[in-house]
Amino acid sequence: MVSGAWVTGIALALNWNVPLASSASFLIASVALVAAFRVRRWSLLFPIALVFILIAVLRVGLFPSPSVSYDSWLEVQDIEVEGVVESYPESRGTSVRFHLGVERINLGIGWRDAGGGVLVTARPPVEIVLERDSPFIRYGDRLRLQGVLEEAPVYPDFDYREYLDRQGVNALMTRPDMVLLEEGQGNPLLSLVHRLRASLSRSLASTLPEPQASLAQALVLGIRDRVPDDVTDSFRDTGTSHLLAISGLHLAVVLVIVMTASAGLLGRRRNLYLLVPLGTVWLYAVLSGFSPSVERAAIMASLYLAAVALGRQRSAFPAIGLAASLMVALDPEILYDISFQLSFTAMAGILLMWRPLEGLLISLLERVVTPRGWHETALHWTVASLAVSTAAVLATLPLLAFNFHRVAFLGIPATLLAMPAIPFLLLASVATAVAGLMAPFLGQMVGWIAWLPLSYLLGLVDILARLPNTVLHLESVPGLVVWAYYGTGLLILWSLRVWRRQGSPLTVILDALGSLGRRLTSVPTTPLMRSVTVLSLAAGVVLLWSANLSLADGRLYVTFIDVGHGDAIFIQTPQGHQVLIDGGRDSEKLLQTLGQRMPFWDRSLDLVVVSHSHEDHIGALPEVLRRYRVAAVLDNPYPFYSAARVEFLSLVDANQPIHLQANQGQVIQLGEGVSMEVLNPPQPLMGGTLSDVDNNSTVIRLVYGDTSFLLTGDLGRQGEQSLID
Repeated sequence: MVSGAWVTGIALALNWNVPLASSASFLIASVALVAAFRVRRWSLLFPIALVFILIAVLRVGLFPSPSVSYDSWLEVQDIEVEGVVESYPESRGTSVRFHLGVERINLGIGWRDAGGGVLVTARPPVEIVLERDSPFIRYGDRLRLQGVLEEAPVYPDFDYREYLDRQGVNALMTRPDMVLLEEGQGNPLLSLVHRLRASLSRSLASTLPEPQASLAQALVLGIRDRVPDDVTDSFRDTGTSHLLAISGLHLAVVLVIVMTASAGLLGRRRNLYLLVPLGTVWLYAVLSGFSPSVERAAIMASLYLAAVALGRQRSAFPAIGLAASLMVALDPEILYDISFQLSFTAMAGILLMWRPLEGLLISLLERVVTPRGWHETALHWTVASLAVSTAAVLATLPLLAFNFHRVAFLGIPATLLAMPAIPFLLLASVATAVAGLMAPFLGQMVGWIAWLPLSYLLGLVDILARLPNTVLHLESVPGLVVWAYYGTGLLILWSLRVWRRQGSPLTVILDALGSLGRRLTSVPTTPLMRSVTVLSLAAGVVLLWSANLSLADGRLYVTFIDVGHGDAIFIQTPQGHQVLIDGGRDSEKLLQTLGQRMPFWDRSLDLVVVSHSHEDHIGALPEVLRRYRVAAVLDNPYPFYSAARVEFLSLVDANQPIHLQANQGQVIQLGEGVSMEVLNPPQPLMGGTLSDVDNNSTVIRLVYGDTSFLLTGDLGRQGEQSLID
């Protein structure tokens, strides 16, 4: 009740400008009302709720969120901005995106103090690229940027400007000139966390192929910007986008695993074993980006552990209400954050509907089958998962339709089919990231285990997304319809007498897992061991067959990868040699195709060929050198330098593959019957053409028996004529 009153007061204050004097007067009157109700021995529910509503109104009035206007500075040419990077930088192809907390601004007439924030998308300068690893910009860097401040757009179905404004972002700045002034200006603890997060992210990227690596980064670390667009679309079309966002489900699985291990190692005396999962929960929350759903889950997990330590009854709505109140008290604007709304709505739906739905499904199934032994365990686990998924989907349906104008019909069955893989996926991905930090080869070995559940989840959503007519697109959904939906739902629940307190969403998951554990331990050892053995053997068979099917089959494969503007060509010879020619500008499509075409266990390339050094051909190759062991590089000799070229050369020096310069007349043997002939560039290099960089491209003639491919890079008309001559 108190939490509901508090959130209601915050919402009223954000929507109506209530004078402070009036709020204070009403608060004094409401306190007197509490005293009067107390004297009369009436119920204090109404006056206490009124008191907390008015306190919340005063909270917003006394401590308003800072408001900064950049209107007069927008579209000013060559504006200078100084500030500190306040977010975890995200890679965007050859650029990086980050939130800059503004400290000073210069309009050409001198520096002046300023506030607010700018969302920056920029290409790091060469001097930073030479000194640091990707993404080059770090949390806590103080930067000076020169460029143009732009206003965020408003789309027909999404107010991006309002969305950024609630995150403290007042303007955009794209591709500005950048100067690094100082390092380490952020919170030291957050700096440490960001460095650890970046290290774990690089470990996953170097040990897993794509798109499995980016999926693991999203599910374990909350880094979602690297998930390929087509994969994100598949999750969205199947109604399983919530699996990509770290939430109470992911945190509950981690909590169960750590809590079980801690109890086994330390014992249950004096509740000291609870400190390990408590610390793990908050470390995981911070590492994953501390989104509203994770923040809520961490608070509720802490309350759950406190309840275990005190031996108190674990309650539902007080826990979720306290979590909401704390978050809204710290940041009132979060009330309008869609992820905050979806998180709490989903949990409220689980609280209200999980038990009734489970009871209904079990009663229906018992009319059809009467399971015994481990079959009963499997059935109850399936029913519990289906009930939880259905409750969450029904609760969030109108919010998703209102904000995103689409309804996915496969959300419930897709979530049910995906649920069994989540615990194995999280555990194996975390183990892969940690093992990769200790030794790359160890990370790759553990990564083979993680590859299986990751591939299962990717394959599942891809197959379901291909089914026709599974998404309903809507023009718009009136707000009145959303309120009517929830009002009708509450009325139905009230009429069915299911409006009562139940276990918290975290407790729901924990109780379900605990119930499963009790049921499993009650099953005779032989059937249980037989089930575990069969499952392990099945997983081993799948891995072996996958490895066998990915081996060389005696044919030549030449794959032309769609990387947009630019080229990327992947060659696999009959003997299994692998050659990459160029990479395009953006690494996303390139890495995804390499992950699909190469064996899942293979992290090596025999040869990388650079046709020329323009960014649309070489831009993605530095990421290839980070993720794969490259035996040799056939480089283009024309002296053209850019940030991408400098980054590429620095990684070649660091990794030390065989570094060759392309020259006309070279022949490279790629096994029996396959050769690469270098037809260009000539010696001496061509000069005085319309584009000397393009006309000196490395031109390759790939020959296999009676078949040949002419791979010309960006050779121009004059270069072609030179070859003909």
